[in-house]
Amino acid sequence: MNGRVLVPALLFKAIYDPVTRKGAAYIAPNAPGFNDETVSLAELERRTGIRAFPALQKEGRTIPALKLPEPILHGRQLRASRNGPLSDGR
Repeated sequence: MNGRVLVPALLFKAIYDPVTRKGAAYIAPNAPGFNDETVSLAELERRTGIRAFPALQKEGRTIPALKLPEPILHGRQLRASRNGPLSDGR
């Protein structure tokens, strides 16, 4: 590729809780800012084409949604409006 590096447009982190058998994912554009979304694993697969837990997501079976906490940046819980500036509560 002529010494070039491909950069992904989206980043994600998929989470599965084996106790509750639920899962979800954080998904965000690979760009400055804090524009994440919490999505179901089915929505993650729809958007990315990636099945995060293929052994668990057998044909026609979906994993129920897990309620995920707001992400933490550098050890501080952010209070961010999705349409406004970031705030760390100070």
